[in-house]
Formats: sequence, C-alpha cells, structure tokens
Amino acid sequence: MSAPLNPPSFAEANATLFTDQGAKLLQKINSNLGGACKAAAVTPNDGADLPHPGRVWVGTGGSVKVDCLLTGNTVTFGNVPSGTFIPVHVRRVYSNGTTATQMVVVY
Repeated sequence: MSAPLNPPSFAEANATLFTDQGAKLLQKINSNLGGACKAAAVTPNDGADLPHPGRVWVGTGGSVKVDCLLTGNTVTFGNVPSGTFIPVHVRRVYSNGTTATQMVVVY
C-alpha cells in the first residue's frame, strides 16, 4: 500500500504562488487549460495571418490547414472532430486545404 498524500497547507500553497516558480507553474496551468479571455471568428485566408493568434476551436469538423505560431510550420490536421481545439497555437488558417467551418480563435 502506498503512503497517503500529504497536500501542502493553505499557507504553504499561497507562499509557493508568490515565487517565480509558482508564477511559472500558474502560467503553465493557464496555458494548458486554454487561458483564453477573448475570442474571434476565424475567416480562413491563404494570404493573411489571424489578427489574434491563439488556439483554434472547430465548430464543424473537417480538415484544417494552419501555420503554427512558434515555428511557422504549415501542417494540415485531417478529420478534426466537431467541437474540438487544434492542438497547437495557430497564426494562420488557410482557405485552401481547410474544409472545417464555424471556427473560433481564442486568445
């Protein structure tokens, strides 16, 4: 049998939040959970980046051709299910190569 977990006390947890390590942890948690405060409709465009790069939510599934925010790599995600997020931060959604619709970028 494994030892019981001993979670930190409220004071210990709060003390951790106010350190650089705690700030980095909160940032990581926020980014993993989405952390978006704003959203905008996506209009796929082969010649222009999104006004606000971020995570793209797909309302009606299909293929989505994108440029990744950090690397600039172009990749096509095939058969993206309706109601899901593309698993990378996106700077451009292409019209050619994209069949999904009702997309929203959250940032």
